[in-house]
Amino acid sequence: VRLGRVDGQGLRLQVARDRRGQLNWSTVFKPGSVPGTGAPATASPAWQFDVEQLSLDGQVGWNDASTVKPARLRLDVLARQAHSLAWPLRQPIPIEGKVQLDQAVLNFQGKASERSADLTAKLSNAPLALAAPYLAERLTAKLDGILNADAQLHWRTGGAKADQWQLQLPRLTLDKLALPA
Repeated sequence: VRLGRVDGQGLRLQVARDRRGQLNWSTVFKPGSVPGTGAPATASPAWQFDVEQLSLDGQVGWNDASTVKPARLRLDVLARQAHSLAWPLRQPIPIEGKVQLDQAVLNFQGKASERSADLTAKLSNAPLALAAPYLAERLTAKLDGILNADAQLHWRTGGAKADQWQLQLPRLTLDKLALPA
């Protein structure tokens, strides 16, 4: 299948993690089964496709019941694009995007494949309060402030060994940091 441009607008995805840490889609795609049925998969010819440009926008809801205080977030996906997308992958895919969470904005770009990723990102105006559900078990005071950062992420699959991750933060600032009692 060859397509020139694919646009997905107004997409909505709801992701949830239960108290045991299981994601809501972990039972949908069991290896060796037909998605959503649990029936054994039958051998069929492998899918192949090429898409010149993929563009998506929409919302991702995140509900996390694995934290002491449940986390509920909504990400507005404003502009994601992938170019020269093909399956099976022949080379890393150029990607770029912009995601907004409340007043926080994350811009990213780079290349990714099933075996590696090289991304640069800029995070602006992220309220530290967004991390409160994840820090509640260790931090009793309310954390306040604004995080801004530039980051570079490099990931390589390790195969039989552990994956290799490298995160560089050439710029990280905390503004209006407060820990009121």
